[in-house]
Amino acid sequence: MYSKSTDQITLLHGDRQRLKHLLRTRLVECGWTEQVKLLGRKAIIDGGETNVDNIIQKITPEARGLIPDLVKKELLEKIRLILQEQQRRDILKRKDELKKKDEHRKKEDFMKKDTK
Repeated sequence: MYSKSTDQITLLHGDRQRLKHLLRTRLVECGWTEQVKLLGRKAIIDGGETNVDNIIQKITPEARGLIPDLVKKELLEKIRLILQEQQRRDILKRKDELKKKDEHRKKEDFMKKDTK
């Protein structure tokens, strides 16, 4: 059997671009990107920080905290819907596989009876 988390990661990989686009759009709409730019400028001006990696490390916790709950909820809901749809497809696929296997078995049984 397969790992659910591995299956989910594989699934999400296919929808990754759409989810990234949605997230970027929502973050721009709510002004988050501008807030993060200001945090970066402040780190440079107030802290004298010039190393990009250090700036990112410094502002990341605050930037994450600024993401509106509504944006987080919307993204999580989209992910949940994608996973539910994948689960539905997996169930239908499994049913189809079982049906084909059963039909094949019946055909083999019929052929065995016919040859006797």
